[in-house]
Amino acid sequence: MKELSVLTMGEAMAMFIADDTGSLDDCMRYKRYVAGAETNVAIGLSRLGIKTAWMSKVGDDSFGRMILKTLTSEGVDVSHVLTDPHHPTGFQLKSKVEKGDPVVEYYRRNSSASKISLEDFPLKQLPKTQHLHLTGIPPAISASFRELSWQVLNDLKQKGVTVSFDPNLRPTLWPTEREMIEVVNMFAKEADWLLPGMKEGEILTGYS
Repeated sequence: MKELSVLTMGEAMAMFIADDTGSLDDCMRYKRYVAGAETNVAIGLSRLGIKTAWMSKVGDDSFGRMILKTLTSEGVDVSHVLTDPHHPTGFQLKSKVEKGDPVVEYYRRNSSASKISLEDFPLKQLPKTQHLHLTGIPPAISASFRELSWQVLNDLKQKGVTVSFDPNLRPTLWPTEREMIEVVNMFAKEADWLLPGMKEGEILTGYS
């Protein structure tokens, strides 16, 4: 097995962006894309010529196949992605706006990625890599994905792998803001490179 330069893991979703401005209620036409903070990083690094792999689980459905085809076409290694025949790939709808932030509706409850666990990716079978990139999304979407992320982080750090961490705070995915801050900070403390936005930094540190 060839050693990777970067390994990342997370949830990818199908994203439908409205063709026309206005409410999602009235939209009849959408363009389909791949959405995912970790896949964005993997694609960007691959375009720079960096050998990158994405580790995850997708549903045995058209969305899952679209995600795998897209990443493969971008040169991202998807050999560490499992297909789940029992749970679907998540998706989202995104409005088109002329001003302000778009409305985004998520459909990810019980998604294939949320069912990821240590049983799917035993630590002894992790690919060799020089760097691990994580975000705050996997710890948020399920307890099992949180546990896997934490174990992968610690296992690879013990092997000398460097780690970058993007908090990517999504309060709606957490039971409480307090739990979000505690868990995300737990991961952040283990990172060599921490990549928060200004507002995220204020939330996580309590300083403005």
